[in-house]
Amino acid sequence: MASCRCQFCERAFVSAQAVRAHLKSCEPYQKIRCKRTARLDESAYLGSGSLGVPSLGSGSVSSAALGNVANDGPIRKHGHTLHHEVGHERQERQHRDHVRDEDRTLRFEKIQSVLRAVIDSWWPNSPHVEELKSHALRAILREFQPLPVEYLHETELVIIATGIRDSIFRKAKQENEFAEKRSADRQLLIDHGRRYAQSELRSVDELTFDERLNIEKLVNSELDTVEGNESLADIEDLVESILEDQGIGRGDDDE
Repeated sequence: MASCRCQFCERAFVSAQAVRAHLKSCEPYQKIRCKRTARLDESAYLGSGSLGVPSLGSGSVSSAALGNVANDGPIRKHGHTLHHEVGHERQERQHRDHVRDEDRTLRFEKIQSVLRAVIDSWWPNSPHVEELKSHALRAILREFQPLPVEYLHETELVIIATGIRDSIFRKAKQENEFAEKRSADRQLLIDHGRRYAQSELRSVDELTFDERLNIEKLVNSELDTVEGNESLADIEDLVESILEDQGIGRGDDDE
């Protein structure tokens, strides 16, 4: 239920923090800020002596100084008004700077607290713990960068950061499982290729022991290039191609 309302556009919000966050995009409020900034620039210009009077930016203007100017009554009144507005603008600017510094400090402290809760105490079941932690940390900081962290509850930030961290861990786990399976498949294919080559070589009687050994070494060297996504038929074709290059083909079985 809405409990706070923006005094510039009358929109309702659930909290004062939400109203403050909304002011960054509130069109009526931004228009007022632009007008105030323009007024401040005009005051600085007038205070530089452009009306033929001493600078108003350094303090109040003495009546003696203004008395040397013709029709000094309206100018003196205008000078006092400008001096008041400049002082008011200075106070507003100091207040904005103070609020901005507080928001920046609050933002930093919230982010550090979330990282301690989500990253420092996290020890995933992985051989690459530090790498995963670093990856998750960078991803969380990137996600927080455009968010108004200083206006969000820490519980919400922890939920966001935990989701990012767990997503990274799941992806890394899937990649690791895929790599392990590919490695196991590759070894099975290599073993099959070696057995197939040995079987083919045993059927060739005229080969000496050294010739057979050299051919097996050549086959093993070629099998090392297997990636793991080949089929058994691909491996057998590879072995037969190597044997044919060495002068051993299927026709030798019939001789």
